[in-house]
Amino acid sequence: MKLLVLGASGIVGRRVCREVARLEGLESVVIAGRDGALLDRLVSALGHELFSSTTLDLHDSAALRAAMEEVDVVASAAGPAYALERDAVQAAIATGTNYVSLADDLPATEEVTALDEGATRAGVTVVSGCGMSPGLSNLLVALAAREGEPEEVAISLAASSADDTGPATAMHFLKMLDDPAPALSDGVDEVARGGTGPRLVYFPEPIGWVETFRSGHPEVLTLPTR
Repeated sequence: MKLLVLGASGIVGRRVCREVARLEGLESVVIAGRDGALLDRLVSALGHELFSSTTLDLHDSAALRAAMEEVDVVASAAGPAYALERDAVQAAIATGTNYVSLADDLPATEEVTALDEGATRAGVTVVSGCGMSPGLSNLLVALAAREGEPEEVAISLAASSADDTGPATAMHFLKMLDDPAPALSDGVDEVARGGTGPRLVYFPEPIGWVETFRSGHPEVLTLPTR
């Protein structure tokens, strides 16, 4: 299998590359991002002959499609997802390339969901949002529903300005607070303004208590309601 990793030069992308290095059955892995020097250092640090790097502007649709045509699967850690995810999925569908991503933006999820029919016709598997939240959060909710009958599900995420020094993280954070925040209450759709509804949530140590706020996040769209 030939793999392309998008957004590999960011903190999350670098972690994805390290996890990918543990996989078996790979023929080659191309890691792509904006910072060519950082990508070269990452290839050297990975110490695996299967890895190579390429500098790629994800806003260049022709270059993105050309890169996808050379691989079997794309794994994207690129962001912010609301600016990149739809075009990346469209490129994957156009080139017949299976696609997975860590996208965690509500508008991006809505846009990608609308592309499902085209992906199905093209025989392309698209899994958008398979990181921590959404992703692991969805699996935990599914497990809770299978093990019992939860009365309420509240998904909270603690973030820090020190998580990443890149602009995509800050842009995503501001976008979450700016977007409408959907919720389900007794089977009825509700939408609140992002950044409202402060709520103290306890996270395991060493984090502790964090004041959280309503935000636009994809879980409400990606979790089954029944």
